[in-house]
Amino acid sequence: MPSRRRLFTAILFLLVAAPSLHAQDTDATLPSPIALVLAKSPVIMPEASGDQIERITLSPQTVCPDLHLPAPVGDAWTLTFWVRLNDTPALLRTDYSRNAPVTLADFSTAGQADTRRLVIRVQGGKFSVTEQNAGKWKALSGFSATAAPDTWHFLAYTRNASAGTFYLNGDISLRTTGTVSSSDQLQTLALGNFYKQRRLDGIILQPRLYRQVLTAEQIRIRYRDRPAGTR
Repeated sequence: MPSRRRLFTAILFLLVAAPSLHAQDTDATLPSPIALVLAKSPVIMPEASGDQIERITLSPQTVCPDLHLPAPVGDAWTLTFWVRLNDTPALLRTDYSRNAPVTLADFSTAGQADTRRLVIRVQGGKFSVTEQNAGKWKALSGFSATAAPDTWHFLAYTRNASAGTFYLNGDISLRTTGTVSSSDQLQTLALGNFYKQRRLDGIILQPRLYRQVLTAEQIRIRYRDRPAGTR
């Protein structure tokens, strides 16, 4: 009788737990990213796999061509990539000039007034994220982590219609505050430069753009699934 009772308890547990386990598995499944294909350039020779970029090596003497999406990204999206910064004086600068702050990603509208934008950069030796909404710039708040040179960092930015969240190495670092307008019209992605200035000296791996807000667990999965060159 006790063995039957234990068997019944085990079956009951599986019936109750199965939906939640399935939900966790579904939640962790990564969607397919948007195709990102760089235009041919005599200076930048990216490594690619199909319609995705695998590696871009950048320097102050090179500019990565802009990536133009066929349509605006929409209300819900996520940008992720790995970056390794070479140790340069520009990383520590706090001013705004042709060389600083060092830009990692600049996501903007296409052919419209410059009123909506996302910029991920390094300023004063720390990661910084700023959004432009209705022509006004506003920095995200939270823990601004040190952008250590010669180290691989995994960055992710998720955005819905009213808020944005920046992740560093799988953990939440910065968030938008207050009310922010939609960033659904963003369509042009520049990697490693801002208007061809403030250039990155380093390497970007696996930039991925999704038309979906990835969950915290999905972000952690991307972080744990490290490219071979970052281990």
